[in-house]
Amino acid sequence: KSRDLVLLGFGGFCLVWMEIGFAAFANTFLKKQLGFGIKEAGLILVCYSVGGILASPASGWISDLIGHRKQLVIGSFVLSICCTVYFGYQTTAQMLLVVGFIYGFVSYFANPHLSLMIAEIAGKDRSATATGISNVMFQIGSILSPLALGISIDVTHTFHSIWYILALGPLVGIIVMAAVRPPTA
Repeated sequence: KSRDLVLLGFGGFCLVWMEIGFAAFANTFLKKQLGFGIKEAGLILVCYSVGGILASPASGWISDLIGHRKQLVIGSFVLSICCTVYFGYQTTAQMLLVVGFIYGFVSYFANPHLSLMIAEIAGKDRSATATGISNVMFQIGSILSPLALGISIDVTHTFHSIWYILALGPLVGIIVMAAVRPPTA
């Protein structure tokens, strides 16, 4: 049980690495690298956020319908890698709006499943503590990702590498999630 809780916590770290890293640098990328105004950059980020908001109930519904939470998380991570890198190569507002929405949807799709799997594995008596500790692990990603991205930008003087650094989160997350033994019903 403990092994799987640690793996799920690290999987959440990998997810938050990408999500918060994107949130921390996307606006600056859109304004400084691509030259968009504040309004255009904001609208692109709104599309990303709307995708993320819609992902949670949709992913919950799909999970309730078909099960396979672990596979849904891994699938979300695979799609997130693709969308992360693809987003970084877009230069037009129209494509960034569309790709941003899809990116938000696939990147936030895994959130409810990770939390639920943690609670299921921990059991009723320990679910709150396990979720709290796991959230600490998740949030370490929100500290380290912007730091790593900032260092990359300072060293390379470009935003190009940040998309690959962000994609490392879900890539490592796939490896971590492959080792998780999901709870049996």
